[in-house]
Amino acid sequence: MRLNKINKLSNGNQIFAYWANNRGRGSNNCTLQIVPAGVTRPRYSRMTKNVFAETTTSSWRGSVNLSKLLCEKLGITKEQIII
Repeated sequence: MRLNKINKLSNGNQIFAYWANNRGRGSNNCTLQIVPAGVTRPRYSRMTKNVFAETTTSSWRGSVNLSKLLCEKLGITKEQIII
């Protein structure tokens, strides 16, 4: 699924996506975070406050691998993401 840096969820929360170069990260080069509405996205994922859920996954040119297992870890469904 194609994600932007900041995406909204149908329940009002937001999902932040952070991409890294592949050096040292293996296949997990994308960090996804679920945060409450109104939180501004900092430059680095480690600086984000009030994170509900966080996980890493693989990504290629903005297309993020959002599997069922990954969505369960984040506590969301694909249908909740507003693009």
